[in-house]
Amino acid sequence: MEIWGETMEKLTNKEIGEYIRFMRKAAGLTQKQLSILMGVSDKEISRYERAVKQPPQLESFLKTLREVVVNIIKTRREANAK
Repeated sequence: MEIWGETMEKLTNKEIGEYIRFMRKAAGLTQKQLSILMGVSDKEISRYERAVKQPPQLESFLKTLREVVVNIIKTRREANAK
């Protein structure tokens, strides 16, 4: 899986945290809202975004994050088009 054109192995924890924050904000979600959708606590989301720790099963977490955010954005666009 690639993020911003780089493989995950080449990214730092900080870059991964920035990506998680970017995706959350792109969907207009709070950390609490994202935590509910991802099945973790809001404190864990905060730790991920601040690069204190990485999510377990990082690749799976990021794929799910991408799917959640894309679905939210698509749903909002469709609702606005009506």
